[in-house]
Amino acid sequence: VEGSDGEPDGPHFLLNDFGLGFDEITACNLLKVNLDGMLAEQSNPVPLDRRNINAGKGRVFKPGYVLHSAIHAARDDVHAIWHGHDLDATAVSQTKCGVLPLSQEATYALNKGISYHPFEGSANDLSEQPRLVKNLGPTNQIMILEDHGPIVACPTIEEAFAGMYFLTRACKFQVKSLSAAGGDLSKMHMPDDEL
Repeated sequence: VEGSDGEPDGPHFLLNDFGLGFDEITACNLLKVNLDGMLAEQSNPVPLDRRNINAGKGRVFKPGYVLHSAIHAARDDVHAIWHGHDLDATAVSQTKCGVLPLSQEATYALNKGISYHPFEGSANDLSEQPRLVKNLGPTNQIMILEDHGPIVACPTIEEAFAGMYFLTRACKFQVKSLSAAGGDLSKMHMPDDEL
């Protein structure tokens, strides 16, 4: 959260409230959380009429906290993180080949820098944070959590949206084209490395 670095328990970041469905999450019911996973004082309490479960201050989802806080603590350039479980992106995360340069969308994603992090469970363990940060690296904006799904870590919300949009489109094309080729990479049109 901009301007929270100087606050006594800052910096803060925003996280969705555990228990809310993705279709229920709005800007006004995001939780302000510090890097220790504690709820920061909410300047505007979450209106009860905007929530149909978890009335009150809300609950921090530990795997979300583990992932987001690790990246926010390590990367000063990152102000927007998006993690999701898009079906095709998660399917690609389950393959050894990862994201292939098969489309313009894939090229966009690859140019943002893609890292891979091996599956270690549901990201409940704080001891995983240093490995997450190391695997993301100092400049990459996309990390594929193997057997789990993608994370984008960008300077702005708009860049995070674009990164996730192009990554998930690239994965949709890849799943469809690999299916059409029977999974045989030798039957795929792969661009030259120069492109």
